[in-house]
Amino acid sequence: MENKNAITSVIEKRKKEIEEIDEYLMSETVSVAMALDSLRKALNQVNTHINNREIEKASSCGYNEVASEFVYVQRALAGLQIAEQKKQSFISDIALQTKSSYEDVAPYVNEKLIFSVKKSDDDLYGKAAELAIKEGYASQKETNELLDSI
Repeated sequence: MENKNAITSVIEKRKKEIEEIDEYLMSETVSVAMALDSLRKALNQVNTHINNREIEKASSCGYNEVASEFVYVQRALAGLQIAEQKKQSFISDIALQTKSSYEDVAPYVNEKLIFSVKKSDDDLYGKAAELAIKEGYASQKETNELLDSI
């Protein structure tokens, strides 16, 4: 049974935590996007070497750059999973506090998260890029290149 007033009241009091979760989710999403971009570049290097019939270079690039970038993708995905778990824990905490179900609380939390709001991709990517620059994860040039590649 939904307790809308209690849920919205608690969410309003914990607005700062929601903002922190939101920033965390966006930061980790940017990290995944950057990791995927790096992996694509490494795979393109392998493809270029193969097209140039540089088999040893292709093999070396595959074992080094591609493998390294794949690990980078895995680590970035792990960070995103941790961010999602933090969000789920936050929702569970509010459910417990308001004696509500997780399913009743989740929509109210999600509507407060910029990350979860259904906005145009450009808005989300733009906000994520701004956050990446602000937090020092990427330079303006890197984020522009990444956004251009999407």
